[in-house]
Amino acid sequence: MYRMYRMYLIILFLLVFNFTFPASLYCLPQGGNVTHGEATISQPSAVDMHIQQTTDKTVINWKQFDIYKSETVSFIQPSKHAIALNRVMGVNSSFIDGLLSANGRVFLLNPHGVLIGKNGQVNVNGFLASTLNMKDSDFINDRFVFEIHENQSLASIINKGSIKTKDGGFVSLLGSSVKNEGAIIANMGTVQLGSGKKMELNFEGNNLINFIVDSNDHDEIISDSSAETEQTGIEHKGSIQANGGKVLISSTSARSLMKSVINIDGDITADTVDENTGQIDVQNHDGGVNISGKIQAVGNAFGNIGGQIKINGKNVKIENKSLINASGETGGGQILIGANFSEKELDNFSETVEIDQEVSIKANAVQSGSGGDIVIWSDVMTKFDGQISARGGAVNGDGGFVELSGKKGLAYNGRVNLSAPSGNRGLLLLDPKNIVVGTINTNDEQLDDQNILIDDSVDENFNISIAKLIEELNNADVTMQASASISIEEKVDASENINLGNLTLTAPIINLNEKIYLNGELKGGEGNNSVNVGAKGLIGNAIDLIAENKTINLVATTYDENIDIDKSINFYVESW
Repeated sequence: MYRMYRMYLIILFLLVFNFTFPASLYCLPQGGNVTHGEATISQPSAVDMHIQQTTDKTVINWKQFDIYKSETVSFIQPSKHAIALNRVMGVNSSFIDGLLSANGRVFLLNPHGVLIGKNGQVNVNGFLASTLNMKDSDFINDRFVFEIHENQSLASIINKGSIKTKDGGFVSLLGSSVKNEGAIIANMGTVQLGSGKKMELNFEGNNLINFIVDSNDHDEIISDSSAETEQTGIEHKGSIQANGGKVLISSTSARSLMKSVINIDGDITADTVDENTGQIDVQNHDGGVNISGKIQAVGNAFGNIGGQIKINGKNVKIENKSLINASGETGGGQILIGANFSEKELDNFSETVEIDQEVSIKANAVQSGSGGDIVIWSDVMTKFDGQISARGGAVNGDGGFVELSGKKGLAYNGRVNLSAPSGNRGLLLLDPKNIVVGTINTNDEQLDDQNILIDDSVDENFNISIAKLIEELNNADVTMQASASISIEEKVDASENINLGNLTLTAPIINLNEKIYLNGELKGGEGNNSVNVGAKGLIGNAIDLIAENKTINLVATTYDENIDIDKSINFYVESW
């Protein structure tokens, strides 16, 4: 009786153990079947598997693909460019918590998801994990198109471990949603995080991920925006490093009537290596981008310049002491937020951009050379409360260029430093719809000596205090460029400021209704239709006003120096 009872307990234990811990019995990839190319699968021990690939491309269909802790799967390939496409045909997600190694490239496709655990290590020349499918015919013909199956569940690619490639390699994590909490390293190479329903990869060109948008889905989203729901397309909380290379984080919706969101809370680094500047591109094609981490493409070594950082989405928000840095020892780089350069033109504008007070954005030249270019742009509303610097080098070089633009509204309560210890100061361009210097509208927020404010309504004026304008002129030349009008409503007196920058006003209509005293130059830029100088408009410095299409009107005004007028001039003397 005792023996039977003991046997019963043993059988029960084995059954429970089998169902509770199936991984301990069924580890390593299972059911491999080579369907294209040539490869031999062997298992020299219970915890080791070797895949010997003898052709440049091979396709292996697996029942399941798991690598548990203390297990190793090694791909031995004919060259670093060889690719092994591994497709999971079963119904379970893939779990990698051991070591996956290869001297070439490994693709892992599983529509039910891929999880790289905290103990997982991927050491390869190139690694791609995706929940999207790719046809064998496309793979064989170097057409790397990935798309979601009809009615497929929205499974995720999650990395909590370590993915590292040899120099010049790539890491691509693609799916309906992608989450990185671990470390990804691909120096001199490329890191790609992409979410969406269909995308095409180009491993050799500049557009590394090209999203293929179904026009019917796009029309449906536009026609019924009230029914949209949000999903997190990409979430990055770990670290990404691609020094001398590229990082591309790009998202679009995986389903109709759905908007994707990109959340970046971790670090992204693509520092310059020799002459190879780093590039970081964060693009959300139909949703928001939220950043509260560090994005860096700097040139730390002598002779290095800063790289390029682009952040674009329908709505961009940067907060929580975030650092966006493209500084370089011998020159600042380029930072574009809310806009993109295409063939030297700005396009792909965000609707709104909001940057909080503790955010720092830098494109400084540290030792020599000029500061970089920083553009913050939106089609509707830009709100900037942070710190910007694009300083010239300590030894030589000029300050850089900063543009703050909101097509309909701009609120600027931050700081800009474009100084140059051994060169000329840089240029700050403020580019809203209307600009009022001094007096504010009754509907606007309280304007103190440190602020440039705008009402929440995008149709109100952009207002700058006199003290704030002079503060900006101490660190930069300033161009105020309004699409409608500029009005000087309070006296601007900077006569005691010796090293003041130049002020340029550009708008279809400019109204100079108060006195302006500057040690720098006051210029009216190209594009002015009319310039109206009121009865109090005494200008105590050289002025160059241009009215391209119409007139310059001077009303009983006194001028201490020369006025150059490129169009007709009308004098009006009114009694007061």
